[in-house]
Amino acid sequence: MNSVIGYWLKMSKLDLRRQRMLAQYILHVLRCCYSIREQRGNFVRNPSFAEKLLPEHRELHYELATGYPGKGRMTLENHHKYHALWYRQVKRGEFKPQPYPTDRFPGSLADYPDLTMASGKDSDSTWSKGESMRVEVTEVEIASDS
Repeated sequence: MNSVIGYWLKMSKLDLRRQRMLAQYILHVLRCCYSIREQRGNFVRNPSFAEKLLPEHRELHYELATGYPGKGRMTLENHHKYHALWYRQVKRGEFKPQPYPTDRFPGSLADYPDLTMASGKDSDSTWSKGESMRVEVTEVEIASDS
């Protein structure tokens, strides 16, 4: 998980544009992983799974594990921009990811209404014409190697 999350977060804006399908596929695979159970039976989507991830990957984990409350929606580019911003801040020691509140946007996201289109406008409209990725996956169980 750390490798896949890290690869997606480190994609440059140019890579994101040139390899759009790859970026979408990686995010799709990550979302599918959140229906997987660990060896002990706990779902990866459990916020406590963050302890097994690098600190700079936890903000994306909390979003994938719990989702954004409310009506906010992000384009692929804005989604990446938001998480890449926090990734860099965590790496510099300027931000500590926390589980998302249950009734509102996390404070970090509330500062960026244009990214979620909660402001009524989209800062990058290249993927906002009703196109979105919604994935439903049934539970998957991973067998132990031992």
